[in-house]
Amino acid sequence: MKRTLSCTALVVLALCFALSGAAHATELTFAFPTIGAFYYSATNGSGFVTTNGPMPSMWTAGDFLTQTFWNGPDSADSAAFDFYLRDYLDGATETWDIYINGTQVGYFDVPDAGGTDPLLHGYGVLNFSPIAGNGFYTYSFILQNTVPPGQGSVAFYVTPEPASVLMLGTGFAGLAGVLRRKFFA
Repeated sequence: MKRTLSCTALVVLALCFALSGAAHATELTFAFPTIGAFYYSATNGSGFVTTNGPMPSMWTAGDFLTQTFWNGPDSADSAAFDFYLRDYLDGATETWDIYINGTQVGYFDVPDAGGTDPLLHGYGVLNFSPIAGNGFYTYSFILQNTVPPGQGSVAFYVTPEPASVLMLGTGFAGLAGVLRRKFFA
């Protein structure tokens, strides 16, 4: 009887710890890629993204984007993604693996655009087993296949940070107020 009671208490205690860890897991909502992301392209070099807009084209297996974010939750079990890329593929597709803190959490395929160069919008929520980041999370997109010569590439676009967009909007609102006073007073 004592042994059964002890085992039951141990199982209940283990479940409490497991559930308390799951209760703290939350969704990551960092915009990626943004200014400050590091990119590597076997054919177009590497560096840190310094302006909004397209990054260098990528078509070689191992090309990647990565960026570390802080002020996140202690643990996460999902991530929201919202990014743009220019699809220059003409005869090939690309598969990109998605990593968070070195753990693969998903992938996406960029389809053959047939040479039409559309701007694609990738978005959605990715659910995964909880990842403990203690507030720090590194996102990475890594290309898994090499596109044969002449069959195109993709170029990711930098996502403006919400604070930058807010500051830009506030600046335009202030400018509109000044112009209104100057021309309509």
